[in-house]
Parts: sequence; structure tokens; C-alpha cells
Amino acid sequence: MKTKTVTLFGGSFNPPHHGHFEMAKYLHETLKTDEVWFLFSRNWQKEPSDYASTYHRISMANILMKRYENHPFVMSDIQEKMGTHIAYEVVQKLQETYPEIHFIWSLGADSFANFESWKNYKQLIEMIPIAVLNRRPDTEKARQSFIANTYKYLQCSDPKTLCEADNGWMFMDNPEIDMSSSLFLKKLREGGRDFGDMQPIADYIHDHKIYGVTPLNIREKCAFSPRKFCL
Repeated sequence: MKTKTVTLFGGSFNPPHHGHFEMAKYLHETLKTDEVWFLFSRNWQKEPSDYASTYHRISMANILMKRYENHPFVMSDIQEKMGTHIAYEVVQKLQETYPEIHFIWSLGADSFANFESWKNYKQLIEMIPIAVLNRRPDTEKARQSFIANTYKYLQCSDPKTLCEADNGWMFMDNPEIDMSSSLFLKKLREGGRDFGDMQPIADYIHDHKIYGVTPLNIREKCAFSPRKFCL
């Protein structure tokens, strides 16, 4: 018997930003699951050196999570412990490990548009409900994709269905988030200042010398973050 529902929210979160948390908030409120698990992954098509360690990415996410302390968000390194970031293997192991949890997988429209390239995609789409997040300009491509047409019989329109059925997929009507990890890093590497509510993440990256960003000296850091005490 299932006693809890969990939305799996996978992403590189490299680094995490408030847009990720707003999307998790949308998933939680729309699907009404008990928890949302952030799964910190890596894109195999990118260089490993492009990523901060899972430890640093989770640490930064925990800083941002203070604003969302009333939401049931869980930062998970379970993929790291499993030794795989392949969705089919992750879902299979999660379902075996937590038979009492009903899992829902969330992914972006860009991923759904190319879902047939995923390992064991046929088994994966049959074994877990999937929430497809709107991500323009890929949403229309996803709607016309091979997967959307081939598995039309699994499409549903009520989020409640995803919380009750063993499988099924639906397009979500989530708001678009105008934030980007890559643009944030670009500004940081170019010496940008004034990162607003992302300032603690900018400070963390400087302090830990990650993403190839050099640390600031104490006076530069104080100018960079005026809330800090300066001698």
C-alpha cells in the first residue's frame, strides 16, 4: 500500500537558483504530492569539469531553501549513491527501495521531445507517471514528438491521475521562469556585481573557488555584498 507521493524533480542545478525552487513549488502545489525530491544529476554530453560537485550544489540549494522552509523539498544525492544518473535505472531502484512511495517523474519539454533517445524509454514510460514541464520553444516540438504520438493512449489531462495511476503523462501549464544558471555563471565570471537574492550563491562560489571563479579579497567581497560587515 502506498503511503506517500513524491515528485522527482531532476536537474543539474549547476548552480541552483530561485527559478528551480519556484518550479518545484509549482509541482508541489499542482500535483499535491507530499514531497518534491531534487535529484542532482549530470548531463553525460557535457564535460564533468563543467559541474560543481554534488556536495557543493546541494549546499547552495540548502542556502536557497531557507526561503522555502514551509515547503516539503528534499535535496537528494541518491543518484550519486546509486552510481547512476540513467533515469530508468534510478526509477527502478527507487521503486524497489521505497515500495510504499508513489513516485511521479518530472522532466522538461525539451527532454520529452527526445525521450526515445533515453535508455529503456519504453519500459520507463510504462513504469512511472510523468509530468512534462512547459519549456518554450521546445513545448510545441514535444507535442508533435514521436513519444507524444506513440503513447497518446497514456496521455491524461488531470494532475490527480498522475498521483493515482501506475503510469501516464501530461503536459503541465507551468509559468516560464526567466532565470538561467549559465547566464548567472557568465555574469559572475565576467566580474559582475549586484546579484540580488542570488548574492549568497555568488559569495559561496567565490568562497569555495568553484566554476573557475577566483575568490574575492575581503574589501572586494564587502563591495560585492554590502550586507556584509566591513572593517
